[in-house]
Amino acid sequence: MARKTTKKGKLTAAQKRRLARRRQSMRRGIAIGAVAAVCVVCLILMANLNRPLDRATTWTVADGAAAMDLAPTPETPATPTPAPTEEPAAEETAFEDDGDDLAPADDGFVTFDDADAADAEVQPVAEDELYGDGPVTITLTAAGDCTLGGCLKHDTYKVFKKYVDENGYDYFLKNVKDLFASDDLTVVNLEGPLTDVGTMTTKSGICFRGDPEWTAILTGASVELCNYANNHNLDMGQEGFDRTLQSLDDAGLGYCVYDKVYHTTIKGVRVTALGFDKWANKQDEVVAAVQRERADCDLLIVNFHWGREMHYEAMSDQKSMGHAIVDAGADLVIGTHPHVFGGVELYKGKYIAYSLGNFCFGGNTVPSDQRAMIFQQQFIVEDGQVSDGGINIIPCLVSGNPKKNDFQPYILAAKEGTALLKKIARYSINMGSVKWMPGSYPEQIGLVPSTGTAAAVPLVAAAAPAAGDFAAAATVAPTEPVDFAPASEVFTEEDGFDNSLEPYPAPSATVEPLNGLGARALTEAEAAAFQEQIYLDQMTKN
Repeated sequence: MARKTTKKGKLTAAQKRRLARRRQSMRRGIAIGAVAAVCVVCLILMANLNRPLDRATTWTVADGAAAMDLAPTPETPATPTPAPTEEPAAEETAFEDDGDDLAPADDGFVTFDDADAADAEVQPVAEDELYGDGPVTITLTAAGDCTLGGCLKHDTYKVFKKYVDENGYDYFLKNVKDLFASDDLTVVNLEGPLTDVGTMTTKSGICFRGDPEWTAILTGASVELCNYANNHNLDMGQEGFDRTLQSLDDAGLGYCVYDKVYHTTIKGVRVTALGFDKWANKQDEVVAAVQRERADCDLLIVNFHWGREMHYEAMSDQKSMGHAIVDAGADLVIGTHPHVFGGVELYKGKYIAYSLGNFCFGGNTVPSDQRAMIFQQQFIVEDGQVSDGGINIIPCLVSGNPKKNDFQPYILAAKEGTALLKKIARYSINMGSVKWMPGSYPEQIGLVPSTGTAAAVPLVAAAAPAAGDFAAAATVAPTEPVDFAPASEVFTEEDGFDNSLEPYPAPSATVEPLNGLGARALTEAEAAAFQEQIYLDQMTKN
């Protein structure tokens, strides 16, 4: 059957114009779609090439010697972004404000929502500079709260300043300078602004401040990194916060605080450090930040300011946060804030040091507990893979004078050090299989078997204070320890090392009649308030 056709007539001029417009519209649509596709591809590439967090300061360190790789920009210091004030969603895990005396200057401070906008380009490390032949050993040292200065309202600032004027910068950390100089990276918690501008903003009755040039106390003792994420960084307002970061930049000190991330390269190993606190940061954003940084570094350290003051045992929210940080990819978690020593947990092969205590702490002239610790760890890095080379727990006192704070921490001798190690053990978790680094303090005083490796720094004798009631005890030679229990009696489950992941029950607290609350167990709120008052009372004793 023949196909039926219809004769096509000629198009009118109007029809031709309409047809031309349709064709032009189609060509325009195709062009726009192509441009849009190219833009999408470019955005995806940029998102993968650029890192998500702010890098106001980036450092390169080779063989333990600090050298600036990408110069900071002191003229325009980065400004932290205020966090939204709405309540966290039900599914978010947030720290509860336990009402301690060191309250934050304002509610919430920084979020990571706008981190991409503040992102700065980081100078890459050439591939052939990474992962040299064989494994690389990185030694990290962490010390606790350093308040270089004091409280303006209680005159502890004036006391600290008098020590600076009379003794100079090298006085404060001279007992640990050799230890800090022997490692690859030393980090402390900078508890308070170093500024000559700003206005007191805290409502807690405590306002810390030190002078900008007092950064020399840290640089002169081979400190390379400050965690500044804590509840005192806004004691002198935003202006004081910015000036402090400027002071650190000027001194060549690295810092980590919220979305300002510390990056360095040590012996070809890419090291990253993050800093958070329990008031400004929720668990979900902390985990997200750790996961983002994990992709572009070999060794990831997280500092966290958390816990309850004068409380030795880690609280449940600290443990939850610490575990989440390790699960997200951190190699070590360093905790500060309680102003007393805490325990250490070995969780999934990674360590969580819950509280290091005070260190060079100008905020209190008569601390009720002078005990503290330095935490060290060696990391073995090979082809970008990190393994544990052992830890070191070094027991200290924050002062060489038992009656007041002379702001000069020192390392304890064998007898006193063993006693403090046993106390730390009582609050530690799952440490039955702890690995000690060569030349560790427990090894030098005979608590653990020798590895056969000579110690880089003789910890006990060389760190003794020059004078004071502890001088005689501090001169005990590390090869002749006395009055200490053997390792089998110290590092056991019976003596405090718990090989399960279950937390220790909270110690029962009974109120003395003089406290005015009657002889009954304290509630959590009452215990926190009671500790607040103790701390505030101590602040007034000069």
